[in-house]
Amino acid sequence: MGNLADIIEAISVDQQVVRLTPDGHPGKPKRMDNLRISFGGLFECTGDVSYLDEAILVQQQAIRVTPEGQESVIAQLNNLGLSFHSRFKSTGNPSDLSEAISNQQRAVPLTPDGHFIMSTLLDNLAGLLRSRFEHTGDLPDLFEAIPAQQRAVQLTPNDHPDMPKRLYSFACLLHSCFERTGDRSDISEAISNQQRAAQLTPYDHPDMPTWLISLGHSFLSRFEHTGNLSDLLEAISNQQRAVQLTSNGHPDMSGRLNNLAGSLHGRFKHTGDHSDESDLSKAISNQRQVIQLSPDSQPDMSTRLSNLGLALHTRFQHIGNLADISEAISSHQRAVQLTGKPASRGRQENTGIETHARDQNRNEVGFRDATS
Repeated sequence: MGNLADIIEAISVDQQVVRLTPDGHPGKPKRMDNLRISFGGLFECTGDVSYLDEAILVQQQAIRVTPEGQESVIAQLNNLGLSFHSRFKSTGNPSDLSEAISNQQRAVPLTPDGHFIMSTLLDNLAGLLRSRFEHTGDLPDLFEAIPAQQRAVQLTPNDHPDMPKRLYSFACLLHSCFERTGDRSDISEAISNQQRAAQLTPYDHPDMPTWLISLGHSFLSRFEHTGNLSDLLEAISNQQRAVQLTSNGHPDMSGRLNNLAGSLHGRFKHTGDHSDESDLSKAISNQRQVIQLSPDSQPDMSTRLSNLGLALHTRFQHIGNLADISEAISSHQRAVQLTGKPASRGRQENTGIETHARDQNRNEVGFRDATS
């Protein structure tokens, strides 16, 4: 029912239960965990970080009163790590993210080989390390996250509902590594995992467009590295499928159309077959739709306007239609007005990364709580 009075009363009762339970009682850690869950629920409803502070304090106390060697401490460390991560997302304090990782790292070696929770712990650890890498750019976090995520995938059955997301997360890490090192084996392995994630996902599943966008972005990255046209064709094919599966009004529609338009424009310029202008016409049509769907407050609106201007300028160069160059100038002028400086030569790969990141964050590992 969402009545805040209920969760507030639950907290009051849980606090009484904890106070009445003596230290050393075997049920005390679990009763403290119930209090932690209640505080967490109140934080989720109100966004008041002070309730999350209370949840973290209770979790830390629960770990201290749990007898050494008791298996429940593994779940407690996992959950404490996720609470620190939640607070990091609310406050941006990097020490919370470090605490989250530290608790997760403590939980993993305490977990017996073959334990059902191991894949979840490793998945969460990799996600937390990825969060810190994206926050700081420190490569050691990325290099530690990759084997943790790989092991999580290896321990996850094919029919497990989290398998596609874990494959996707692994691919994102490999893609990030490729962008830093240029090692083609990383981007090829990323593509392989993304393809597997798509194969394991029903076509009408809401995550499917995200997998396809990610896969298209990886093919595009490999194309930019090797110049292999087949990779560009695969990128376009996956981007087109993602657009087809994206409902009207979806917040990512404009970004996905923008990526597709950039790839179509790129194929027109790359193939040199300027007798067939269908790619260029489709790119312009998609880019116009992007502008219609994007408010001026869109963070990369100036780049999107610049992309439209570049595509129109390309068509003017090949057809000579003055209407195209007039519209191109108008688009660049709007871009300048929005930035207050000369419009950058918009590059599709930049907008591709931005949209890819938004999809990635939306499906971010799916950090898992654990029962005590």
